[in-house]
Amino acid sequence: MLQHSQGTHLIGTTREGPMCLEIEFGEKVTRSASSENASVAMISPSADPRYKRAVTATGIYARQTLGRVMWLALLATVAILLPIVYVFSMIRRRQSSLRQLLLAPVVTLLALIAWREFAQQPFGFSSTDVIMGGLTSVSLLVLYTVLRRQQWKLLGLGILFSVMAGTLFMLGARSSITQQIPGVVGYWTLSNWLTAIPAAGAQLIAPSMMLWYISQAFFPEKRNREQRTWFFQILNSRGR
Repeated sequence: MLQHSQGTHLIGTTREGPMCLEIEFGEKVTRSASSENASVAMISPSADPRYKRAVTATGIYARQTLGRVMWLALLATVAILLPIVYVFSMIRRRQSSLRQLLLAPVVTLLALIAWREFAQQPFGFSSTDVIMGGLTSVSLLVLYTVLRRQQWKLLGLGILFSVMAGTLFMLGARSSITQQIPGVVGYWTLSNWLTAIPAAGAQLIAPSMMLWYISQAFFPEKRNREQRTWFFQILNSRGR
């Protein structure tokens, strides 16, 4: 039985050869079997709940619980961000103190323990887990930086771009469902859309904001030029 836009094709075999019967939606087919009549009414796939799928667009966060995501974020912070911050602080100060030198073995040991935990995940070591934890850790760090600096306009722009990106992700997921499974209709739910917004923000918006902060730290002359433009004056201004 093959579904198409206007009905259904019933394909079978007989002694004379293959047989194809086309049935339009709403039409009833009556057949005789063992002197008993049976009728089948065909309905459109759009009216059949079996042809409907809820649209989800969470990217690498698909089928993940909040607890596991936060645990991976903690591991990524210790394994990746902590060593990067330690090395960056030494490079920026251009001199190392005794306290910093004594912290080197501690930072190294914590990073090795975190990488071992990544390798001991239920499905083994996965680069997806590392990326997922890194993106979540970067997102939390960016959120903390924005709140600490009270850059409310920057926070509002980040939320706005996250909503736009999450909506585009949902639209793309809905069209891909129809392409992958012909006849299946995708529908939106409020919970899935609200889940897609922070997922899009963590995968696109937060890394972009982190790169902007890093560029300001490494290239102060570029930061001075940017501060003279109206767009970056809005970003760097604090809300009242």
